[in-house]
This record gives sequence, C-alpha cells and structure tokens, in this order.
Amino acid sequence: MGETPLIVGHRANSGRIIFWYKRMGVEYVEVDVNLGRDGTLLVRHGPPGTRRATPIGRLIQWVDYHFFYRDPLLRPQPLHVWLRLISEELDLKGVLLDLKARVDPDTLAGQVEESGFQGMVMVSANDHRLLPPLRRALPRARLIASFNVMPVDIVSCARASRAHGIGVRIDLLDDKVAARIKGEGYMLSTWTVNDPAQARRAAGLGADIIVTDRPDIVKKALAGQGG
Repeated sequence: MGETPLIVGHRANSGRIIFWYKRMGVEYVEVDVNLGRDGTLLVRHGPPGTRRATPIGRLIQWVDYHFFYRDPLLRPQPLHVWLRLISEELDLKGVLLDLKARVDPDTLAGQVEESGFQGMVMVSANDHRLLPPLRRALPRARLIASFNVMPVDIVSCARASRAHGIGVRIDLLDDKVAARIKGEGYMLSTWTVNDPAQARRAAGLGADIIVTDRPDIVKKALAGQGG
C-alpha cells in the first residue's frame, strides 16, 4: 500500500453511523460480521463476552452496548444487503470485514459477490483459523490476522494463517512490533485510533490502515491540523 494510511471508519454497522460517515466523506469502512441463530451472516458486533457481577454493573454494560457499540438498535441486516446499501450511500473505495464468529468461508464469499460490491475487500479476524480457507474462497480479499494480546510471535502466526497483513491494537503497537511487521513485508493495520497524537504515531510507525471512530480527527492530524 501507499505511504498515506487508509483511514477506515470503525463499526459501520448501523444507519446512524453510515449517515455520519457520509457527511465526512469516508471512503473506507469496517463492518462487523457475526452469525444469526440460523447461521445467516449478519452485520453486528455483539455485546461484550463477559457479564458484570452487580445489577448496576449490568445496567452500565447494557447502556454501553446499546448506545456506544454502534450496533443497529433494531434488527441487524444480512451482510450482502448491508454491503449493497452502504456502497450506494457512500462513495466507498473499500470495506474491511471484521469476523466476530466462525463463519463459513464460502458463505462469506458468496455474500460479498451477491452484494455486487466492486471495491477493495479486506477481511480481519482474531481467530486466525478462518483466514487460510478465505485465500481460496475469496481470492481478491486482503486478509489481516488481528492481535489484541501480547507478547506473541505475530509474524509466525500471520505466516501460518497465510495473511497479507497484521492488525495490532494501538496500545500494543510500538517501534519494535511495527518494525518486525514491516520488515517481513506485511501490511500493518491498527485500531481504534481516536486521538491526534496516536494517529501521528501510528502513521510514523508505518501503519497502512488506521481504524477509527473519528475519521475527521485522524484526517486532520495526518494533515498537520490536529491538536
């Protein structure tokens, strides 16, 4: 990829977020892919995996999920329908599909093709076992092995998963990790970057993809206008 990072709008899972991104002229978005009860691929991040121990904690968790997780307030859309809708609403150049469940690779590929989306397709997953079959099922996709824990031999894991890139959570990304990723020829993706200083640091470390809730802040920071 080029020297300027791709700025990717985080969790473009609902209409209100799409409307906001449209106003900002966002060209790349991340969409969470999950499984419905019947195995349908749905656009949904899903609630946190842990349950708070106290009633007040569970109330705070409910508010956090329903108002700040960016999932649809009502029924989530099937993936192929959502991709078609957002490609019509936004002048999209690419989409990053973040896999939140063990999806069938052929089903995922079929949904992408059925949507008619013609832009760049990237797929990220914390479960790296999902990536090798996607090399066959969706050969035009750029695959990213995601990591949200350290230490781990990220390059060996990425090589085993046949990924094109490595995603590292921003608070785990440092000079050494970035140098290892870039030195091995992998794309470097990082999330969730909402602070101008973090955006400049990520770009300085050679990030190819910056996933953010605030594309406006990141754009200004990389253009030298941020705080």
